[in-house]
Amino acid sequence: MDDKVRNVVDGAIDRLNELMPAGGEVSKDPATVLLGQDGLLDSMGFINLVVALEEGFEKEFGRQVNLSDGLAAGAQPHTIADLYQALTRIAQSKKLLAV
Repeated sequence: MDDKVRNVVDGAIDRLNELMPAGGEVSKDPATVLLGQDGLLDSMGFINLVVALEEGFEKEFGRQVNLSDGLAAGAQPHTIADLYQALTRIAQSKKLLAV
């Protein structure tokens, strides 16, 4: 996994956790389930995460990226590991990372 993508995800999770109620913070563990039956995020939480990720992409890569299109094109990320993979694919498709 690319360090820049990890920085974006970790920073977005930190920002998201600032909005979460005490005890409801999202772990950065790759196995953490974000969405689905056992997911930690509701639809608003996921939207907040996507916004934080987009802001992180702009800061880390110096370019605005609309992640909702890229995330909708592939499978929704179920876990943190899925999120890393999806964002790496998006960054590669936008030529922000070497393939």
